Amino acid sequence: MSDDNFLVRAPLFPTYAQLKGAVATLDSEPVALVRKMIDEIFAQTGTPQNPVTWTDPDQWIPERLKGESQRLADKIWNSTGGTLNPRYLYGAYLLINRVSLLDQSAGKFISTERSRRLLAGDPSLIQELDTSE
Repeated sequence: MSDDNFLVRAPLFPTYAQLKGAVATLDSEPVALVRKMIDEIFAQTGTPQNPVTWTDPDQWIPERLKGESQRLADKIWNSTGGTLNPRYLYGAYLLINRVSLLDQSAGKFISTERSRRLLAGDPSLIQELDTSE
């Protein structure tokens, strides 16, 4: 068995509840906007000397984001019932892209057969995702 079999492919692997929330919420959202919001959040992460807290999305979203990024962050937080803090969307974003859970060829995230299977809790897809990781 080679060492390649032990590589972590999704370093910020989300819970399946978070992944399902991200897939459902990002459907129909512009890919560029999702990336922009992630970048805006990363730009404000702070340092060890000056840490930034992300524990209360109801507070930090309106304070740190504006316009469409704020709208999207609110949507992620509220539509997932608080399961997915938008600050931690990046892990789900990486996994969605790596395993093609949403199509983005038209510049928007669009649901696919795989995303519908995930949302339905298809055990064979869950096993595939677990095995690939």
